[in-house]
Amino acid sequence: MFFYTALTFLYIFIFWIKLGQWQPLILLPFIIIALINLTWKYVRVEYEFSAEVGVLTISEIYDGRSRRQKLALEVSEIEEAGRCDENERERLNQRGFEKIRDFSQSPDSAGAWYAVWRDKNNERQAVIFEADDELLRLLRLWNPSVFSAR
Repeated sequence: MFFYTALTFLYIFIFWIKLGQWQPLILLPFIIIALINLTWKYVRVEYEFSAEVGVLTISEIYDGRSRRQKLALEVSEIEEAGRCDENERERLNQRGFEKIRDFSQSPDSAGAWYAVWRDKNNERQAVIFEADDELLRLLRLWNPSVFSAR
């Protein structure tokens, strides 16, 4: 909302105040509506977590229509996992991972888990995701040494 408001004021400032022309202001509602149609879907983002054949897949769903896969991780490659609360998030940030991806809905989410693995370049990465009971059951099935102890 701030972006749309700022763009409106900038447009008015440039054309009306700086250039002294009011005619381009007629186009302003059409420009704002077009921008809202193009960008609003990125405001409503949902995450989908699925596990199939030993691969944890995390996808972003924009506005309930388009889907983009963000991460596909072999469950057998996970070195460490556990529940993720606010304290654990701070510890993850302090451990100096190359990349930490957060796919949880909120920082105090009750179903949040973290997983740590090494990528192709042998750099340690972490991901925070929300797991329900069925997803945890599958993760424990494919990597029991990491997920069973927690």
